Amino acid sequence: MSKRQTLLSVATAQVLALDSTLANDAIVDATANASSALVAVEKTVYEAEYVDITFMDILPVKNLGDPFATSFEYSYVQKAGKAKLAGETGEISWIDAFIGTKSVPLHDGNVGYKYSYKELGRASKLGAKLDPLKAEISMESALRLAQEIAYFGDADRGITGFYNDPDVPELTVSGGIAWSAKPAVDINGDLNNLFGTAYANSKQVEFKPNDPRNRLIVPTALYVILATKIINTVTGQTVLDYLAEHCMWLTGKDKIISSAEAVDVRIYQKDERKVCFYWGDTPKFLAPQANNLTLEVAGSFSIGGTVNRNPNSMYDLIGA
Repeated sequence: MSKRQTLLSVATAQVLALDSTLANDAIVDATANASSALVAVEKTVYEAEYVDITFMDILPVKNLGDPFATSFEYSYVQKAGKAKLAGETGEISWIDAFIGTKSVPLHDGNVGYKYSYKELGRASKLGAKLDPLKAEISMESALRLAQEIAYFGDADRGITGFYNDPDVPELTVSGGIAWSAKPAVDINGDLNNLFGTAYANSKQVEFKPNDPRNRLIVPTALYVILATKIINTVTGQTVLDYLAEHCMWLTGKDKIISSAEAVDVRIYQKDERKVCFYWGDTPKFLAPQANNLTLEVAGSFSIGGTVNRNPNSMYDLIGA
């Protein structure tokens, strides 16, 4: 059995795919373990925590899992029927709630990383792992693009983001006074008024008290005010502590989120039936391809963006 046949007989299916791209036997030694090394790299990439990527924590995220789809449709509640007491004829009140349908285009994206054969050869010779930094940067760049679109959309493609949706209702802080110049008790009043107004305006459908879906997002500078301004001088309790323990609209401190990207104070419901970010397909790296003296690994993904099915399930507080 030749050296080449021996290598192929013990390789994984991915190594077979890789080996078929190589032009000659001279580089087989340098790349014999490349595919398994790249598998280890990608495992690291997908398990890595990208601390600056927050949209997957703030928004419900749905992956349609179709790399070839060009669009998707969703239904939204535009108007619903109403039940009523039966008359003599026994006529049924048919409820047709989902009468609105919208089509959303999916936009393709790509990213990639590559290693030189010398890098592969050195790693193989030393029995060392490939540095996953290139792959991690590739993945992070794809996620960062997704986050930018999730939060602020893409004007050139007609995508609206979570933070710049013009349909979200707004309230202004009481007295037009910013939180930095306001007593803690008045800040608490602003937030309760925000939740209460949203609850009342939705006919008590959205933002029910103690609903675990309720969220409060606060720009980082304002979050610091909540975390440092004392509302109870006896106990030293801050506004943030007070909200976590006593706010009837929230079920705990984990529902109060500091966001570096937030423009204004916002309340919303974390529920994919209300608002959701859509991937057509999440970033996936393809089989490595030989190109001159490098081994290239391309990645592809597609993005639909943030869909706001019900603007009344979000409210902004302006002027804080």
